[in-house]
Amino acid sequence: MNNKRIFVFVSGIIITSGLAACGGQSDSNPVNEPNPALPSFFVGNNANTRHIREDFSVYWNQLTPEFQGFWGQVENIRGQNDWQYLDTLYQFAEQHNLPVKAHALISQDLAPAWLSSLPPALFAEEMETWIQDYCARYPNTPMINVVYNAMPGHSSTAVFAKALGEDWVVQTFKWAREHCPNSVLILDDYALLSTDTDAFIDWAAPVILSGFVDAIGTQAQSLENVDTSVIAANLDKLATLGLPIYISQWEIAEEDDAQQLTIMQQQLPIFYNHPSVAGITYWGYVENQQFTQNVYLLNEDDSPRPALTWLQTYLEDHPRE
Repeated sequence: MNNKRIFVFVSGIIITSGLAACGGQSDSNPVNEPNPALPSFFVGNNANTRHIREDFSVYWNQLTPEFQGFWGQVENIRGQNDWQYLDTLYQFAEQHNLPVKAHALISQDLAPAWLSSLPPALFAEEMETWIQDYCARYPNTPMINVVYNAMPGHSSTAVFAKALGEDWVVQTFKWAREHCPNSVLILDDYALLSTDTDAFIDWAAPVILSGFVDAIGTQAQSLENVDTSVIAANLDKLATLGLPIYISQWEIAEEDDAQQLTIMQQQLPIFYNHPSVAGITYWGYVENQQFTQNVYLLNEDDSPRPALTWLQTYLEDHPRE
């Protein structure tokens, strides 16, 4: 295999968060210190300790833990944090100069089972302690998915609202800003580029006005049959929130090589060339080691699928200034 690193870091525009960042209107941030600068633009991928490979950094220049950063994975037993898997991923990232986007601090997905049995005051204490512990252990994490899949209808978040009140998302970001002052704090959700764009904007706008959210994460799964004009229009809608956007969990689940290539050629330029997009994270790259079937870009014999070959060439020919 060619060991040349394909995805080199390129200089990106530093975008400050707040609704004024992309031309919207916002009051000055009354709570935060100046928000962290965004990392340089990247095209990354996920990783877990079962499948991490030395050639990861040949193809990708950013790393997101696949699932091993969720609270329930680290603190499955209350009061006993098992950091070994995350430590391995962070050490790998440091060795290969890969910025980490933490995934994900607070979510109904993979939350500790013991959490729901706690009374509200203790629930809140444990939640803040978890955020504090994560940030103390990994204080230089450049980006963090703070709240994940929390918009109404996407997951059952009643347990958080019961303990912290209806403004529980704002409170979570407030704790994250206090304990992770050097990190870009991201509100991440799914179906934002297809069906749920307007609903997300209505729900997220008040959260963003709190001043604690630095960026939006929009997952890009299940877009194989969504018209590119719809994707582009919804991305423009999300940009009206005035924050940088991360394309997260991008998947092209196609068994047919030619069809995967076609979709890659259609979708990547939409994301890559959008002025509000600050980075892209594909979700899986090696055959039989990905979360979703047929999203892989590298065959088991280490030969690239056509979509990966095209992606490498496109990035080389279109460096971000």
